[in-house]
Amino acid sequence: MGAKTGIEWTDSTWNPFMGCSRVSEGCRHCYAERFARRLESKPNYAGLTQIVNGAAVWSGDLKEGSGDTWDAPFHWKKPRNIFVNSMSDLFHPKARLAGWISRVLAVVALAPRHRFQVLTKRPELMLEFFQQFYSAEEWAESLSTLRDEDDIPLFGENAECAIANAINGVLGDGHNVGWPMRNLWLGVSDEGNQHQRLDLLQQTPAAKRFVSFEPLIFDLGKVNLEHIDWVICGGESGPGARPMHTDWARSLRDQCVAAGVPFFFKQWGEWCDWDQLPEDTAQRLDANGETPTEGLLRVGKKAAEALLDGREWKEFPKAAASC
Repeated sequence: MGAKTGIEWTDSTWNPFMGCSRVSEGCRHCYAERFARRLESKPNYAGLTQIVNGAAVWSGDLKEGSGDTWDAPFHWKKPRNIFVNSMSDLFHPKARLAGWISRVLAVVALAPRHRFQVLTKRPELMLEFFQQFYSAEEWAESLSTLRDEDDIPLFGENAECAIANAINGVLGDGHNVGWPMRNLWLGVSDEGNQHQRLDLLQQTPAAKRFVSFEPLIFDLGKVNLEHIDWVICGGESGPGARPMHTDWARSLRDQCVAAGVPFFFKQWGEWCDWDQLPEDTAQRLDANGETPTEGLLRVGKKAAEALLDGREWKEFPKAAASC
């Protein structure tokens, strides 16, 4: 699972556990929620959603993936960007109670060739985890416990050596040489009115920090991009999608350019301004008599594409860590 994904800003998804619960307006039309409902017949997804007013809603339950799922990054030999928990939130409170967060970080430590991208809507729990609970010593302890895990083959006969090297790499001579983990990128979602999440992210130790303004459904205003290494922007898609206005996306792009922060424009979503449409889409709609006089037009995600002021913005941060 996760060898391929349609998410443009990553290479693979990895879901050691699934399930979530809503926390803000950006969750209202969650794609993972709808996808989990379609997989309801599978044991790992049964009971993760419920129908409320005719729509699928997270039940708040979480389910752990199989041993093979936990082990997947070790079998991906070529280095890749891995989006962690596309079907959940790594910092869901139930994940911490289950001990899954520490276990995920142990896998991250043992697969240094990959870059693991974590995106959360619960930065207060993420900050608490790293500042008050999790430390380099805790990481080393998590790695040590993997020696007793029968369902995670890790590196077979080389497991002991790999674990020892990872522990030495982070602890070094007692100076926390490898902390924070240099292959762990931490990010938050901001739908345009959740700037406090950025404040909490900026306080969290990370090799790279990124923000996903998707779905962008509110006017952003001024954004503090200090200590932010990457920005992703996108409109909402799917049933009931709300529009992202051009000025919101343009303002965010301009602020990123001014701050020297890589900007990745993922999509317009269902709605798009006429003057932002690809030329062939605009010509087709015009021929059908659908030219709007002003405002946004619902043309669908595929037709709207991802051009902002006539060009693509698919920028990525440099791979090297900037702790």
